[in-house]
Amino acid sequence: PPRSADEQSSRRPSALPLGPLDVLGAPRPYLAAYRAAMTLTTAVAILAVDFSAFPRRLAKTDSTRGVGLMDVGSGSFVLANALASRVARGLTTSSPSWWFAFWKRASVDVSSSNAHAGGGRDATNDATGAAPPERAHTIARTLRSTRWWSLIFLACARGLATHAMDYQQPVGEYGRHWNFFATLAVVDLCATATPLPPAFSSFAGLAILVAHQTSLLRGASPSGAGAAGVASSYGEYLLRDVPRGEGLLEQNKEGVGSIPGYVALYFLGAGLGRFVERSLCDAAKRASIRATTRALREATEEEEAAREAMIAACTAHEQRVATDAAETARAKRDSALEVGAGLGGYQWAWRWLLSLAVADAAFWAAAMTLHARCQAVSRRTANAAYCAWMLAFNLQVLLAFIAAGLLFPATPPVPKLLAAVNRRLLPTFLVANLLTGAVNGAMDTIHVGTLTAWASMVGYLSVVCVVGLALDTVLSPQSVRAHSGTKAD
Repeated sequence: PPRSADEQSSRRPSALPLGPLDVLGAPRPYLAAYRAAMTLTTAVAILAVDFSAFPRRLAKTDSTRGVGLMDVGSGSFVLANALASRVARGLTTSSPSWWFAFWKRASVDVSSSNAHAGGGRDATNDATGAAPPERAHTIARTLRSTRWWSLIFLACARGLATHAMDYQQPVGEYGRHWNFFATLAVVDLCATATPLPPAFSSFAGLAILVAHQTSLLRGASPSGAGAAGVASSYGEYLLRDVPRGEGLLEQNKEGVGSIPGYVALYFLGAGLGRFVERSLCDAAKRASIRATTRALREATEEEEAAREAMIAACTAHEQRVATDAAETARAKRDSALEVGAGLGGYQWAWRWLLSLAVADAAFWAAAMTLHARCQAVSRRTANAAYCAWMLAFNLQVLLAFIAAGLLFPATPPVPKLLAAVNRRLLPTFLVANLLTGAVNGAMDTIHVGTLTAWASMVGYLSVVCVVGLALDTVLSPQSVRAHSGTKAD
């Protein structure tokens, strides 16, 4: 089983840019930097888009399908959480969810009733009928999660604030009452409550995505088909501005209809993170074995040569020199056996990075094929082309951070600001949303000049960074701040 970071000693193979290499789920500097940079970039974009100085071509696409720079925000946020999840980091094993425990308990109750009817008694059923401890524990972990309730609170608060401030929010983006925080809350609940073994996360994500895409292409419209102005499929119903009913689901059809796509993206991201983590540790282990074997062979050869020279020595001086050489070779051999971590530079890491680049190229090919042959990219429905695009884009960004760490290994693994934002991802994003609303309430952002827009953005981002650092200082113990971990909020 994987060992924890606290159980490791100086014998652990470690490479500074990549973190401890024989510990699954160890802090990965490149992952922490990626998550923090994604959050800060998103924080910049959500306010900058309100200024006329911001190029419209970088905003979210106005059409029902297509791509824009800001379209990567929602998918990237879901993937950032998935890549740092316990499943992706190899820190969890499969366990029954609360609803699985419920049905298991129900079957036990039925068996117990049958036993009572026959005059027997099931020892597993008590007189009170209380829920088993494992079910109660799982329910508490799922429904009493601070993170989950925080997302629910944020979803409600943003909805109320948007309506109170009359903030421009296209109804066709998520619906009348829905927002991205609500999507995150549902995705988090589905990910927590689904009893999937970690190895099957990718398969589950792929199955959900195939079912979701099939429903978008062939599913029946709730409003009927064939009538004039009415969508002929479920996907068209979600995208077209058809008359909305009075029900809550129809009022928020875009947000609710995209949930399966984001859930699939989360599971695919967790599977991708698991693959990256395990492939890194496996590549490092193979490199360590090769380097240790090579160093041991060379040290043994030198020791044999020194021993032969000592036997052939004629003078006391030559014998003393040969003895010193033998001792040096023996010490070198013992060092190779003790450390066992001579990874031979970063050549192995570049080969590992190349294998990830091949996988990223496959994602890009899948995204372009789905976009051209299946259905055009649509962030509003989170269709297959969008999910493939998000996987390709975010893996490419992650590879860039890994390459930067390998090219500049002497630099600090993670700057203090990025490490703090990574540990406080959700609170930092909340502060950015609150400040965005405050700035929009204080000025007419769409009509201000370029200089004012730039000054506002500098002040806004400075406050976000300072608050992120302050939150991390207050909420994190000193022992945690000493690391650049990748734990999700």
